[in-house]
Amino acid sequence: GQGDFGSPFNWDAAYDILLCALESVDEDRFYVLRSSGDLTPSVDIAYADDLLSGMATLQGLQRKADIVSAFAIIFGLDIATEKLRTFMHLPSGKGKQRETIMIHSTGWVPRTVPVATRGVLKVLGNRYDISTECIHDSQYQYTKKQAEKACNILSRTRGDPAHKRMVLRCCVSKRAEYNGQF
Repeated sequence: GQGDFGSPFNWDAAYDILLCALESVDEDRFYVLRSSGDLTPSVDIAYADDLLSGMATLQGLQRKADIVSAFAIIFGLDIATEKLRTFMHLPSGKGKQRETIMIHSTGWVPRTVPVATRGVLKVLGNRYDISTECIHDSQYQYTKKQAEKACNILSRTRGDPAHKRMVLRCCVSKRAEYNGQF
């Protein structure tokens, strides 16, 4: 019905088209180390109106930017360039300072987007140290601090021990688990 226009299922269906198109870019893949110790190609992650898409080269990232641009144009969507976070992980902290990619709007009008090469970048609720070897160090420290703070508060409450355990399982550990999946 008419009230279902904003349904999460509509976003899922639209994102399925985009994610399948992005998956077709198979050269210049970015690999991640899984908990099993295996290196596997990273997958694109979409949630609500956010997308995380990694590539090993700027050329690969540009191919994906072209796909996202075409998708946005076809579906009548705008890419919010002020919210766009484009970065390159440079473990040495050294690299070109003025890398860019292009995104396109209706009529295939190009817009230059800078590619960050230093600092901590927040994407999908996670922090990434893009100019060090330990890309997840800031997120780990932040998650640990948040869990410690929650546990300290919980330890001082006078609630039932069973309820405290439930809060630990359902809230504190789930927050850390979300960040840990990345």
